[in-house]
Amino acid sequence: MSVRPGLSSTCWLLSAALLGQPTYFRDEEVKVVAEVQYGQTSPNIDYTDKPRYRAVHFDGHAGDHVDIRVESINGQAMSALTDSQYKPIISNFGSHIATVLPPGAEPYPNRYFVIFQEERRHPATFTVTVQKEGAKPADAAAAPDYLACQVDSDCIAVAKAGCCNNGYKAAVNKDRVDAYRAANACKIEHPICPQYIIDDHRVAHCNTTAQQCEMVEPKQ
Repeated sequence: MSVRPGLSSTCWLLSAALLGQPTYFRDEEVKVVAEVQYGQTSPNIDYTDKPRYRAVHFDGHAGDHVDIRVESINGQAMSALTDSQYKPIISNFGSHIATVLPPGAEPYPNRYFVIFQEERRHPATFTVTVQKEGAKPADAAAAPDYLACQVDSDCIAVAKAGCCNNGYKAAVNKDRVDAYRAANACKIEHPICPQYIIDDHRVAHCNTTAQQCEMVEPKQ
């Protein structure tokens, strides 16, 4: 059930000429499942393609620097950040968004949504973390040092650690690969993994704003 009060059903989806990004997400295709605050991670979110998208919302202010991560052990997110009318602010078709919040839409100028789907619309489980730059996480934990970087050459792509080795890669500091694997070792005794292998063409890149390694499409 959507938690957006008072929004009409006039939000509709148009195909943009560039990148195929929607002008708006249709209300009936988005299921809002959680609210998060800065520094928090959502509960596990089970994704299926009915409806097509899942979403969480958070309250922020224009000018806030935000770092958003949509993570999964058994899928790959395609995500977007939108205003309260489901109009995209940024959509990188990946699992990481780092940007500055613009003024929001009336009548809910401080509400923003993280909307995502599994890349191939397969069932998967996700979590969403929303962090304001310069703010401490709710649990006061620092960002893991295996993601730290200053330049692109600090980062390498490795097989994504966790329960399901299905072709996805992760970007980590080239000197801290073992720490990444240890921290993300599978904790599920008998995981159920998708029966397919992804040919992941993304490359490791240093997000110099967040000073963390991330995977991006080569064209980015």
